[in-house]
Amino acid sequence: MSEAQLDEFVDMACRQVMFGAAEYIKQYAKGTVITDGLMTALKDATKAVFDSAMADAKAAIECNMAAYASTTFSASMRLAGYQAAEAHLC
Repeated sequence: MSEAQLDEFVDMACRQVMFGAAEYIKQYAKGTVITDGLMTALKDATKAVFDSAMADAKAAIECNMAAYASTTFSASMRLAGYQAAEAHLC
């Protein structure tokens, strides 16, 4: 995987984790959300999921399935954001 591809996946990870959290908050938050703890939860969730999601993406790229790599990585990171927001709000 090239450095440019890695940069793209890191950017995608940040966006998708935030989108996942935002989707959960829009749907389930009932009032003000304290973002300090949420940002820590998102950081921890990203660290927990990133390596396995990246391994799946690399495997897909090696099999000439770049579209699958991007899709599965995005889904994993978005789910991490959703779960982090869920844990933070509960």
